[in-house]
Amino acid sequence: MPAVTFDDNEDFELFHDHCKDLIVNRDNTNLAQHSDPVAMDDLLSQLNLWYEEFEESGDTPDSLEAGEFWDALISNYDDNHSLDEWKNPDSKIIFSTDHPRAGDPIGYSEHLMSSQLLSQKSLIKHRYGRIPNAIKWELRLIEQHGEKAYIGSAKISEIDAISSVPWLDPSMQSHDFGRRTLDPNEMRNEWQRVVDKDRIGDIKGFANDTRNSLFNPIILYADVSHQCVTLNVREQKANINVEFDFLRRRGFGGFTDYIVSPREEDLRPLWIIDGQHRTRGFAISENSYDIQVPIILIPGDGSEEKRTKVAKIFTEINTEAEPVEAMHQIFLRYKFKMKGGRTDNFELDSLGKPTIGQTGSRPNIRTYELALKLASNNLSPLFNTIQFQKPPKKKDSKRKLITVKTWMDLVAKWFRNDKVYLDMNSDDYYVDEVNNFFIAFAENSNRKLWPCQLPSGWRNRNNRWENPPGQSNAKPLIQKVGPFTALIELYPEVIEFINNKNPNISRPITVDFFKSLLLPIKNIDWLDSTLNRRLKGRQSNVKYLTNWMLIAIMNEEEYSVEEILSESLPSLAGRGILSKPERKVFDDADNWFSGDQATFSMPRPLHAQKAGWDIKYFKRGETSAYKLNVPKGWQKLSHTSVILNLKKSDISADAQNATIDRIIVQGCWTNELGDSAYSIHTMTNPR
Repeated sequence: MPAVTFDDNEDFELFHDHCKDLIVNRDNTNLAQHSDPVAMDDLLSQLNLWYEEFEESGDTPDSLEAGEFWDALISNYDDNHSLDEWKNPDSKIIFSTDHPRAGDPIGYSEHLMSSQLLSQKSLIKHRYGRIPNAIKWELRLIEQHGEKAYIGSAKISEIDAISSVPWLDPSMQSHDFGRRTLDPNEMRNEWQRVVDKDRIGDIKGFANDTRNSLFNPIILYADVSHQCVTLNVREQKANINVEFDFLRRRGFGGFTDYIVSPREEDLRPLWIIDGQHRTRGFAISENSYDIQVPIILIPGDGSEEKRTKVAKIFTEINTEAEPVEAMHQIFLRYKFKMKGGRTDNFELDSLGKPTIGQTGSRPNIRTYELALKLASNNLSPLFNTIQFQKPPKKKDSKRKLITVKTWMDLVAKWFRNDKVYLDMNSDDYYVDEVNNFFIAFAENSNRKLWPCQLPSGWRNRNNRWENPPGQSNAKPLIQKVGPFTALIELYPEVIEFINNKNPNISRPITVDFFKSLLLPIKNIDWLDSTLNRRLKGRQSNVKYLTNWMLIAIMNEEEYSVEEILSESLPSLAGRGILSKPERKVFDDADNWFSGDQATFSMPRPLHAQKAGWDIKYFKRGETSAYKLNVPKGWQKLSHTSVILNLKKSDISADAQNATIDRIIVQGCWTNELGDSAYSIHTMTNPR
C-alpha cells in the first residue's frame, strides 16, 4: 500500500481540494462500471472529517491511511490516476525549476500561497496567506446606442484573481436541469459553458512562447452593486477598484477564492464574458501570466435586465472560432428570452407570452418547455432521459434517449403548419397528453402498469421499456439513441389518426385510450437480438420503424410476437417487422418507346421504402449487355406506386448512338431488411 506524505499544510490543502473535486464532480469524467456511489460518499465523509481536524489543529492524516484512501478513490475511475498527481505541473501551478522564481506559485500578489487547477471543474483556485492589495484599473468610456462600456488594459494575473465564469454545471443530470431551468429563481448566475481543460493547456503552450502575443480584448462584466467593487466615473474617464474582501478564510490559516462545501462557489466578483480560456491559459503560463492585455468592462447593477444583455453578448460571440455549442445556445435563448429567426426565436411579448405568427416563438418555447417538464417529472417515462448539455470528457449517460437539439428539430413541427398543437388551446393539455402517450407505450411494452417495476409481464421478466433506461447491459432497441426518435416521429401521426376518427375526443387523451390504440405494437420484443442488430442506427431505420408502427396501429389488429418478428411475412400490416418487402409485378409497362419515352409502373407494397432498378440494354449485333445507371429524377415515388420514365435519347446517348435491340428492365422494392425479388420486363425493338 503506497503512503501519501504531506510536505506541509499547503500540500494537504492541495490533496484535499483535488480529491474533493474528483468525488463531488465525478460525473464530469469516466467512472468505472463497478464504481460505487455509496462508497464514494463514504470517502467524501472521511475527507471532510480530516479537513475539520486540520482546520482545528493543523493535523494532517496518517500517511498510510491517506494512501489507502487514495487507492480506494482512484479504483472508481477508468481514467488513469497517479500518486501525488495533485503536485504535478498540470495541477499545482508553480514556476519551473529553471525559472528565477522556481517553486513559487504563479499568480497575483506576494501573499499568494498556491494556485491549483482543479481537473474536474477546469477551474483555478488560489489560496493567500493574507488579504492581497486591491486591484485598480484606469478606463475610458465607450458608448454605443445608449449602452456604456469601458475600455482599458490589465494584467492577466489580475483578471484571473478577481474574475469568475458564470458557468453551467455540465455534470447536472437531465431532471435537475429541467427542474432548475423551469424555475425563474434558479440558475440566475449559471449560463456559460464550462472551461475546457485541454484548451487551457493548449493556450498555455501558446503563451509560454514569448514570440506570441495576445491583443484580443477580454470582455468582463462588473456588478457595481457588489460590496467589493467600486466604479468611479469622471466624464470620459473612469477607474474600477476591486477589494479582496470576497475571500473566505479556509484551512489552518489562509484565504481562498473558491470553496467546495457546503456548496461550490466561486467568490470572485467580476464575470468573464468572453476570453475565459485565454485568461486561464495565460494565467498558468510562467512567461505570460503578468502581461498586459486589452479589456472591455461592461458595468451593471446585478439586475435581470443587465444579466440578460450580458448573456446575449456572450451568445453572439464566437470565441477563437469556436461557436457556442448548439444545446447550450438553445438554453441561453430560452433562459434570456432572446429574439431570433424561425427556429431560434424565444422572445416574449409585452404580456410575457410567446409570440405567434410565421416566425413566432411559441413553437420553440413550448417544445423546449415540453422537454424540460418531461425530463424533470419523476412520474414520466422520459424522466432524466433528455440531454440538455454536452458532457465534458465523458461518455453519454446510459439514460440518454435523445439530445434536446434533435428534440427541437423534430418536436417544434408539432406546433406549426396545421399540426397537432397549432391551436393555442392545446397549451392547457399538451404536456399531459404527450406524457400519457409514453406511459401507455411503456405499460403496453412491459405488460405492466407504470412505473413498471420488475418483473415485467414477459416470460424472461425483463422490461422492454426500462425504468430508468440503461439499467441493464442490453438496452431495448426503442430506448437507444436513434431508434427512439421513431416514437417522436410517430406521435403526431397517431394524434392525427385519433383526431380524424374521433374529432370530438376529450383532451388530454388518456393513458387508457392510448393503450387501446397502441395494442397492435404491444408485442414488439424490443430486446430481440435480431431486431436490435438489423434495425439499430440513426438513419433510414428510424423512418422504417415509424412507418411500420403507424401502419400496424392504423390496421387495428393485434398479432403475436412470432408474427411480428417474422422474417417471412412480407408487407403485411402489423406483421413481419424483419421481413423484406413483397415482390410486385409491373402493372403498366411499355413494350417499346412511344416517341422518346417508355413508362413503367410498379405498385408499392406495405413497408417498402424505395424502389431499386437494374436496367441493361443490348446493342444490335452484340451479345454482351450494358448496364444503365438510373438517376433519381427518372422515377416518381408515391405512397401507392413508383413510375419510371425512360427516354430513348438518354439510352442512345449512353450507347453512343448505337442501335438498341433489347432493354431488360428489372424493378424491386427495398427496405431496411433488404430487397424483394425482381419483377422483369423486356422491351424489344420492333424494327
